[in-house]
Amino acid sequence: ELLRRWSSPTAQATDSAVTSSGTGAETTAPVLATLTTLQCWRVLGPARVYDYMRATLKAAVEAMSKRWKTCTLVPLSMCASMALVQLPILQGVGSPGSSSSDDACAVQDWLYEQSIEAPIKCIQKTLYVRISAHIYNIVKDYEILAEAVLRLQTENRKQGVKEIVS
Repeated sequence: ELLRRWSSPTAQATDSAVTSSGTGAETTAPVLATLTTLQCWRVLGPARVYDYMRATLKAAVEAMSKRWKTCTLVPLSMCASMALVQLPILQGVGSPGSSSSDDACAVQDWLYEQSIEAPIKCIQKTLYVRISAHIYNIVKDYEILAEAVLRLQTENRKQGVKEIVS
């Protein structure tokens, strides 16, 4: 949301800046994007950006943990802009202490099919989602993820994740 308030039509126009030369196509987008990014950081200020990232991560972790009745791998106080939140029990993909990397891939693939890009990690045989927060994220992004996992959990009770993903 912070970035959305800052963005302007001029900043958005840098996405398609392509020029052509005698040797082929060259893009100026990386240069323009870098300049725009630096301008954004100057306008917003690093402290404000970091505060927003931490506040967004905290709100996201709290919302997901509450809905799923789980916790983070490490205390939130140790996290800057990323955290690992334990997934709820999903039948058919192992349970805490018996999950595998294949289970993590199955859940991640299912989320991708729901248009959600979120890495699922198997750590100490338990499934976690790695979330990260930046100025382009809002808490609603994580609420959508939380709801999708709850949908998967409901469907999972009927047939199992591996059958749902297949």
